[in-house]
Amino acid sequence: MTQVRKQAKQRLRAAGVSAVVGVDDGFVATAAYDSRQVTATVSGGPAELDRARTALTGLLPDQYPTTTADMNWSENRFTQDFTTLTRVVLVVTFTVAITSAGITAAAAVLDRRRTYALLHLAEPRCASWTPPATARRSSRSPCWRAGPSRPGCCAGAR
Repeated sequence: MTQVRKQAKQRLRAAGVSAVVGVDDGFVATAAYDSRQVTATVSGGPAELDRARTALTGLLPDQYPTTTADMNWSENRFTQDFTTLTRVVLVVTFTVAITSAGITAAAAVLDRRRTYALLHLAEPRCASWTPPATARRSSRSPCWRAGPSRPGCCAGAR
């Protein structure tokens, strides 16, 4: 492993890439043999990273340099897909909820229209009619008459 590390440093230096080369054993899958890896932390942008990859390609047979983003591509893709699916479900749910609330409000208004129309037909035919809840219940009140007649209607307008 020390030999590979030295070769990586030399290749990066020859390519003009400033990087810190180290050894890590927590990033790769464990195996029965030596499962450590050489890491290179590159400072700079995407161009610097591409030059480092080019310099390190071919360092070991059948292996190529990878980044953390390369290793986690499936996790990143799943996260993006899950986020999109969650947003679609939320939009559909809120659309159904808003539609349901609108239909309920419209049904309540239509139901009340019928009730109010029936109440309008059943109202007493009295010019000075007052509802029983607001009428004064005294014997001196001219608009209150107890008995079988309609409550709240004037005595003279039967």
